[in-house]
Amino acid sequence: MSIILLGLGSCKRIETENTPTPTAPTLAQQAKEYADAHPAIQPPALVNYQPTSVKVSIGSFSVGTYNFQYDSQKRLVDISHDKNSVFNTYLEPTNSKATSKWNTREINYRLNPQGLAQSSEGMFMNGKEAAVEYFYKNGYLVSSADKNYLSKLTYKTNGDLQEWNGLSHLGETIRASYTYTTFPNTIQQEINYWAAPHFALRGDFLGKYSSHLVEKVTFQNAALNNITLDFSYSFDSQNRVTKVVIKRSLGDEAIYEYSY
Repeated sequence: MSIILLGLGSCKRIETENTPTPTAPTLAQQAKEYADAHPAIQPPALVNYQPTSVKVSIGSFSVGTYNFQYDSQKRLVDISHDKNSVFNTYLEPTNSKATSKWNTREINYRLNPQGLAQSSEGMFMNGKEAAVEYFYKNGYLVSSADKNYLSKLTYKTNGDLQEWNGLSHLGETIRASYTYTTFPNTIQQEINYWAAPHFALRGDFLGKYSSHLVEKVTFQNAALNNITLDFSYSFDSQNRVTKVVIKRSLGDEAIYEYSY
């Protein structure tokens, strides 16, 4: 009888040893699952009016003028400030590659068949390592992951970004919520940091932009409490944005004057 019990015990022990231990999904797997589950995004058609420059002032201080350059497909390729390049990007579509540079920092991207960034390697502008995987829904970046952070972007079905939690395109930690005007986003506006400059510093291969101009952004910051940016706009006779006034809860009012 004892022999039989010993045999049964041995069988059970072998069965336990062969049972695979469940493993938690990686951050990249979680990012993909989030993107797959995100509701479909169906934005209205947008026109990029391609501003050539923007003059920036904060309070009574003149920051200077930023100049924008585009390629033949209206994609942003360079931003310079007082003749010095602060951001530029190079596309190699035949090799499925792109490169973005911020001064001395550089990130290299691998593109998917749709021309969107699939992964990246290099250094963010703040000096942090960039080794990120990106995931999309209908051409909008909705999640990404590196070895430490899972980033999630939540969009309305009309293409307006509602929340952004994780890391920005520049590697800064971000937790922000957005409300919008009814004005179309014709300047490729994207606000992902509470400090200036308040416009996008990224290539178009990182997905589409929100459909409408931002009305208010609230950044949740544990050290500084909530920081808010409130936007108002002026337009010319062609409905192009000519002036943006940003009231900031932390710091002086910022004024952006656009030229075309």
